[in-house]
Formats: sequence, C-alpha cells, structure tokens
Amino acid sequence: MARTLMIPFVLLFLLKAVLAAIFPVFGDEAYYVFWGSHPAGGYYDLPPMIGWWLAPLLRISSHPLWIRIWNLLVPALITFGIYEWLLKSRGRAYAGLTALLFFALPLPFLTVLSFPDVPLMFFCFFSALLFHAGVTTQRSFLSPAIVMSGALFGAAFLSKYFAVFLLPAFSIWAWPIARSRAGVILSFFAGSAPFLFQHILWNERNCRANAVFNLITRQRVSEGSPLETTGVFFLHLILVSLTVTPFLRRPCRSAVGRQEGDPDRFLLLLWLIPTLVFLSTALMGRGQGLHWLLYLTPFFVAWASHHLSVRGLKGSLLFSVFLSTCLGSFFCAAFLAPERVIPPAVRNRYPFEFGVIVGAKDFVNQLKSEVQGSQALLFQSYGLASLVFYEFQRFGEGNEGRGVLVATSGSRFGRAFDFYADWKTLQGKTLSIINPGRVDAAKFRPYFTSLEETRSTFRGAGYFVVTGKDFDARKFWSERVLPELEEFYPREFSGACALKEVFRAD
Repeated sequence: MARTLMIPFVLLFLLKAVLAAIFPVFGDEAYYVFWGSHPAGGYYDLPPMIGWWLAPLLRISSHPLWIRIWNLLVPALITFGIYEWLLKSRGRAYAGLTALLFFALPLPFLTVLSFPDVPLMFFCFFSALLFHAGVTTQRSFLSPAIVMSGALFGAAFLSKYFAVFLLPAFSIWAWPIARSRAGVILSFFAGSAPFLFQHILWNERNCRANAVFNLITRQRVSEGSPLETTGVFFLHLILVSLTVTPFLRRPCRSAVGRQEGDPDRFLLLLWLIPTLVFLSTALMGRGQGLHWLLYLTPFFVAWASHHLSVRGLKGSLLFSVFLSTCLGSFFCAAFLAPERVIPPAVRNRYPFEFGVIVGAKDFVNQLKSEVQGSQALLFQSYGLASLVFYEFQRFGEGNEGRGVLVATSGSRFGRAFDFYADWKTLQGKTLSIINPGRVDAAKFRPYFTSLEETRSTFRGAGYFVVTGKDFDARKFWSERVLPELEEFYPREFSGACALKEVFRAD
C-alpha cells in the first residue's frame, strides 16, 4: 500500500484501538466471554467459533482492549487482502484507495465489539479470496488454495450459518471457468469437511440444539409486518452503502479490463446473493439486523471500486473517514462522560443495565456486600447474568466461588446458561436472586425455607435482591426449569443427546 495511504490507515487504527479500550463490555459480548471461559465443542444457540475466538485471549486477560484484539486485527488484515486481490486488475492506486475505503467505512469501523459476525467476515473474505485464486490458477486436480478456501469456509460456518449463502456465488462463478470441476468440488470439500462433520456430530450429541434454535425457535417469533421488516432492511442497506452509492457510475472500459481472473463478477455475486436472501426473509416478515450485512461489506466495496472513478473513490473515502471519525468521537465521549453526552431518554430506557455497564467495578463491589453467604446468583435475564459474570471475573476476585446462573430467563430463546448450570450442586444452598425490578418472591418461596427481600439502588436505578436459604434444586428444576427447556428444545429433537438427562427431573 502506498506510503501516503498508510498515514490515514494508522490514524484510523489508533482511533479504533481507543474505542476498543473505552467501550464497556455489553450484554451479548459478555455472553460470548462466558462461552470463551467455558471452551467446548459447541454451544446451545449459535455455532461455537466466537467462543473459540475468545478462549485463548481470556487465558491471559479479560480486559476489554485485550479481548477485542482480534477485532482490531480483522479489518486491518481484510484491508490488505482487498489491496492484494485488486492490485492486478485495478492497479496500485485503485487497490490502495479501495482497501482504505473499506477500513474507513462506519460499519466495519465499529467492529471493536466481539460478536460472531467479526470472525464470519474474516473467514468468509479470505475463503473467497483463496477460492478465486485457486480456480483462476488451477493446474492440478487437487488445489491447495481451494482446500484452504474450504477450511476457511468451514471456520466461517462455525462462526454463523450465514456463510452458506456464499456457496451459490462460488458455484455460479466457478462452474463455467473451472479447468477441473470435480477437482474444485473435491478440494473444497476436503478442506471444509472436518469443520462440518464436527458441528454435525456435536449437534447430534447435544439435542440438535443449534438446529432447534435457528430452524424452529427463532422461526416462531414474528418480527413485524412484511412492510415494516422490508423497510428496515432497505434502511440498513442504505446505511451500509451510504458513503459509496453517491459516487457510483458505470464502469469505464479503459479502467476496467474484462480479462480472465478479473474478480468483478465474482465480487458482485458474493454481495448480491446473500443480500437477496436477506431481502426475501424481510418480505416474509422476519427482522433484520444491521450487523447481518457486515460480512458482505468487503465484497461490496471491492466490487464498487470497479464502478468508481479515482475522484469518486477519493470522495467516498473522505466521506467515510469524516463520518466514522464523528461516530467514533461521539462514542468515546459518550462512555467517558455519559451523563453529559447521552440523552436521558436513551440512558433511562434500561437504566439499571446502563449503570452496570458504565460503572461495573462499583456495582460488583456493592453487590458483593449484598450477597454475602450466597453460593450462587440467579438472574431472570441472560444479558444481565452475562454482564455480572464478566465483571465478577474481572473485579470479584475470581468470582469468589460463586456460580452465576439464569433461572426462568423469560427469554424467547434458550441460552447456554440453562445447560451449564449444575443444579444438583445447589441442593440445600443459599442463593440470591437479582432483578432490575421487583422480584416476584411468591414464585420462588416454595423452593426455599426462608426468603429475605431487599431493595437497593445503583446510580439512581432500583433493583431487588431476594436471598433464600435451603434451596430445593430438584423441585425447582422439575417445576420451573425443565418446562422452559422443553419449550426451547423439544423432546423430539433430543436425538443421540449426550445431555438427555436434561429432559429428566431426576
């Protein structure tokens, strides 16, 4: 990359590092930290890669900047990958500007938080890059580049199932030009098979949990009318392409060569096919997340470079840098001085959770004094349980031997806490139930010999702590936990379930 482009690249990278250090850990991110703290062959609502992604980092430190180090490196590596991919077909100037444009886009710019879409973007991009290189340079039946592409695709599949939407693009593009179609298929399968088989085997031994969560449980929930969800989808699409679309133009033949190996058509397919799939789900009334489009942004930007003049590319880059810098500066200020920057209406929507996020150490110290003598903490929200688990790890002196559990979460989805909780060890113990709002003590009274309820406040938001003695874990499991688990993970999907005892009250 040209030296003149390295200066803004380094400055943007440093701003991202500041964001990673300042941003507090959020509920879902803390949930994935729980996964990384309990390495396993899989988890119960999403594929396991994000847990594996964090596990080696957590062995060293749980500081927010450290657990986000991969997230800082991923966009940087993809930036250099885009540069190398486009260098031959677009030239040094186009390739460098396009790569920097991706790095400066607002959506990839805010990937400092740890969530599954970041490893998904990383593995999908480099799988596509190696697949393109393998097909265009194929000399033998078995291609090492395509084998590696398959392995990266397998890792992407273990990050999020959205990876499968790339397969049609791979097939449509490669079928007419591959020198050995059978070799391409076999090479790709050889690389991806170990990952796919591991995931299938884990699911068969664990209630087919991922299949149930993604294909049944999530599909029961309507996210709104088709008109609403389609409108939200197009809004997300506009936000992703906001800084690029105004500068697009028809490709210039002198600038865009139609030579063998030109990735233009391949990049378009990689971006267009998943986008159309998401559009179809929106038309059926399924909600869309802005982060769903994250893993497609490298393909969109690389394709768009074929439809941008040098002047347009520079204009798009300046627009992206300006917008991302403004957003980054706002978020830095928001979490350094939330009371001065964040409007009260936003702060007060989830006042207790907001207070825990921005004042985690103070909250942990306060909670420690309120739950003395308790062997476990129970929550009715997996997000809050995840936050407290994470903060107790950091500030609670090794969690002081306490377990953090989710009981009757009220979530529309089952969560990993439901399975990791060792309820048998809680028989006869003292437990504390924490909830940002009054705990319905009557629901818990039959499972304790005595209950004591106290109301506390933290940063102006109230919460309740109910402490019970002599917990009847067997009865609670049978009457409260088991029915909820069976709702999320129906009996007919237990399969060859290694956790079949989950479906028995004994």
